[in-house]
Amino acid sequence: MIKTLTYKNVEPYVEALKELARIAVLASIPVLIDGLSAGRINWQLVATGALISILRGLDKLLHLEGKATGSDLMSRGLTQF
Repeated sequence: MIKTLTYKNVEPYVEALKELARIAVLASIPVLIDGLSAGRINWQLVATGALISILRGLDKLLHLEGKATGSDLMSRGLTQF
């Protein structure tokens, strides 16, 4: 069944992307400060921050999709807490 594209249908995805962006920005600030002071950027820290941001965004998406569909298992996200 194809759903009509409305904000209510895509809200979990928008909120998950916003969460991913928030975490990415907050994680990149100390990495950039450290990289500028040292004269080089540690790309392992950048990759770690990106991975954590992606996992946090996925967790938020699962949580919101679970709440929207009424699934108790999905609403607990990745960690199932």
